[in-house]
Amino acid sequence: MIGGILIFLSSCSLLGIHFQVHNPNRLGKPEKFDREAVLLGELNKYRTAYDVHYYDLSLEVFPEDKELSGVVEIHANAVRDFDTIQIDLHQNFLIELISEISTGKTISYSKEERVIWLALTKKKGEQFVIQVKYSGKPPKAKKPPWEGGFVWKKDMNKDPWIGVACESEGASVWWPLKDHKSDEPDSMRIHYTVPKDLVAIGNGQFEGEELKEDKKVYNWFVSYPINTYNVSIYVGKFKLLEDNYHGNSGKELAITHYVLEENYDKVKKHFKQLIPQLKSFEKYFGEYPWYRDGFKLVESPYAGMEHQTAIAYGNGYKNDHNNTDYIILHETAHEWWGNSITAKDLAHVWLQEGFATYAGSLYFEDVFSKETGLNHLYF
Repeated sequence: MIGGILIFLSSCSLLGIHFQVHNPNRLGKPEKFDREAVLLGELNKYRTAYDVHYYDLSLEVFPEDKELSGVVEIHANAVRDFDTIQIDLHQNFLIELISEISTGKTISYSKEERVIWLALTKKKGEQFVIQVKYSGKPPKAKKPPWEGGFVWKKDMNKDPWIGVACESEGASVWWPLKDHKSDEPDSMRIHYTVPKDLVAIGNGQFEGEELKEDKKVYNWFVSYPINTYNVSIYVGKFKLLEDNYHGNSGKELAITHYVLEENYDKVKKHFKQLIPQLKSFEKYFGEYPWYRDGFKLVESPYAGMEHQTAIAYGNGYKNDHNNTDYIILHETAHEWWGNSITAKDLAHVWLQEGFATYAGSLYFEDVFSKETGLNHLYF
C-alpha cells in the first residue's frame, strides 16, 4: 500500500506539517472502535482454536450487476478442543450454505456484524474442511487503496475494468475466511469465472483457463504462504507482456505483466525499470521471496497495492522521482517488507510501510548516490 510514512514525508505542505514542530495545545483522544472493529481485530478463543493451512476460492464475477457468487473451502486443523469457531464475511452477502466436506452435513451458525459463529465440534489435532457458498454485492471502495473495497470501473473503450483493495478492511469484504493478519494459509487455489471476452488475473502461478459456454474460468495457484488481504482479483481486457529476470543467485524469475491493450506499447519501455529494482533489493535483502509463483504488475483502476506476486499498478506510466515510477519501486519493495516479513496485526502495519520506504531510499543510494537516497526520504 502507498505508505502512510510516504504521505507524512512527502506531503508536508499539503497537511500543514512543518519541520519546526510545536507541541499541540490539547491532548489527543484515543480512537473509539465499534463492535465490528473489535470482533475483526480481536484474537479471541474462537479464532485461536484452529489454524487454516489452505483455501480454495471459486468466484464468479457479474460486471453489469456488480455482484459476486462464490464457493470457498477452508482447510484447517484444530489447535485445541472446541465447539464453536469464528469466520468472517461482510454483511452485504447472503450465505447460501455452510457445510463440512467430510460428512456433507450442514453447519448451523449465527451472525453478529461481519462475524459468523459456526457450531462445530472438534478435538485437538483433527483436520477439517468447511465449505461456504455465498453471493451478493461487495462494498464499493470509496478511495482505494486507502479506503478499500471493490472497484467497478470502465476503461477508455467502455469495457469492464475491475479490482479490489482491502488491506485495512480485510479480505472478508469479498470472500469468507478467518480474517486476521496472524493466520496465513500455506497455499491457495483461486478460480475466477468472468464473461469470455474478459481476462481474470489472480496471485501466483497461472494454471490455465477453461471455456464454459459464454464464460471463461481462470485458474491460479499460490504455492507460498500469503496474507489474505493480499489475495486479489483483476478483471479487464488485459494483454500479456512477458519478461524474465535472472536473479543475483542465478535463479530465473518468470515475469508476466497484464495491462490494458491500449497501453501495451508504452508498457514495454516503462516496465523495464523493474529489473534494476529487483537486482538492488536482492542485493540488500536477499533473493526475491516468491520465485515459484513469478512476478507481475497488473494495470489497476486505482493507484497501487502490493498484492503478492500480482502488484496493482495504476500510476499512469509516469516517472515521478529521479526518473523512476514510485509505485513500481515502493510496491515491489513490499514483496520483501509486508508480504514476506509481515506485521501480525494491523496496528503495526507502519513497520512494513517504513521498511518499504527505506528500501526505496537504498535503491536510489545504490544506483545514484547516498545523497540521492537521503533526498528520497523528503520526496
